[in-house]
Amino acid sequence: MVLTTNQLIYVACMAVYCAAMIIIGFIGFGKSKTVKDFFVYGRLFGWVLIAFSWVNTYTSMSNFIGHPGMGYRYGLPGAWLNLLALLVVPITIILFGTKMRVIAEKFESFTVPGYLGSRFDSKLVQAVGGLIILIFAIPWMVAQYRGAAIILNTTTGLSFDIGLVIGAVIVL
Repeated sequence: MVLTTNQLIYVACMAVYCAAMIIIGFIGFGKSKTVKDFFVYGRLFGWVLIAFSWVNTYTSMSNFIGHPGMGYRYGLPGAWLNLLALLVVPITIILFGTKMRVIAEKFESFTVPGYLGSRFDSKLVQAVGGLIILIFAIPWMVAQYRGAAIILNTTTGLSFDIGLVIGAVIVL
């Protein structure tokens, strides 16, 4: 398989990005001394970094494949989905983010299941909350892997299967 110049540039950018993420991961690993450091960076993030984190969480294959597909298929009405997100994300942060941070600090929790377990003083509630998130995360993760495989196949010509493995390694 011979890659075109554009495909080589794409692969090089992806390799640089992955290398940067690995380096940042090792730096963060070295600075994390407690569970609190690992999950919430010791609660030292300002609102700008939290906003970037939220956007990164929201940005998934739906943004790269699903939303453009909706725009292509349905025209402007389909494109409104992305524009709606520009309103929903800040409103969600304003309405829920501040209150959730206060509640999380009060109950000394870092995750939603941790909060539920502390709030209701029940390990069972915490376990059920975690299980529900796990069950619904599986199809979401499958969509991420499949989307990465499609994008890698389209941009580099790699087979879908190889793209699937690369996507899974990147996401994990």
